[in-house]
Amino acid sequence: MNKVITQQQIKYIRSLHQKKYRDKHRCFIAEGQKIINEAIVHEDYSIEMLVFTSRIRKDIEMNQVDDSVMILEVSSRDFTRLSTQKTPQEILAVLRMPEQKDLQVEPDDKLIFAFDRIQDPGNMGTMLRLADWFGVKNILCSEDSVDVYNPKVIQSSMGAFLRLTLHYGNLQNVLKKLKEKKSFTLLAASLEGVNLYQNKYSGRNILILGNESSGISESLLSLADQQISIPNFSTRNEKTESLNVALAAAIICSEIRRVDNLPYSK
Repeated sequence: MNKVITQQQIKYIRSLHQKKYRDKHRCFIAEGQKIINEAIVHEDYSIEMLVFTSRIRKDIEMNQVDDSVMILEVSSRDFTRLSTQKTPQEILAVLRMPEQKDLQVEPDDKLIFAFDRIQDPGNMGTMLRLADWFGVKNILCSEDSVDVYNPKVIQSSMGAFLRLTLHYGNLQNVLKKLKEKKSFTLLAASLEGVNLYQNKYSGRNILILGNESSGISESLLSLADQQISIPNFSTRNEKTESLNVALAAAIICSEIRRVDNLPYSK
């Protein structure tokens, strides 16, 4: 049975817009029908609250919602107060954060992403979508990278966060172990690197992507086996801005996968 939302519940949901309260309650917000329908049946994510307007109720997979979930139907006006979006989709869920899993690298894991101090939520979300598209399963994040449960990351990932495993920690230590024990080649995306299209790639690679303004930290650059760059084909070279980190990730990942010659979905 649907319940009427209280002011206390509104305050609680709105508090999850901020990282300190997400960390305190170990919960976060996801908005949109597609993401929520996938989260409902996901084994690693459990839903605490489901909030929606009367207009959207018929489109929810209610038969698969656990009985323990609090169901709250609200007015469009109240939903606008809860949403983090400029144009609310009139459905959101409060999900519990899963415990971080130990890093498990399978024999067929030929490409891993490593994010060094990525700060922009839109970039993070877009790169999670890229990882999902290109079959990357594990994402390594420095401890000072943007929170994956930031509402803007969740939204821009378009549900990709549900299909990936993210690991936050000391990036340098993790990369050292993978390099030594798992025979990964560490590739650093850098403006000073060799031409992406002329480089030779090993069977297993970790692509390191750095901070939007300062790039990859010196400690990680010194650890990298190769630095690679995307050549600039513009005839207006002096006026051309460097590529956004998410765009660069897409181009580099596409080339690595082309060289891998892996099977793909048509």
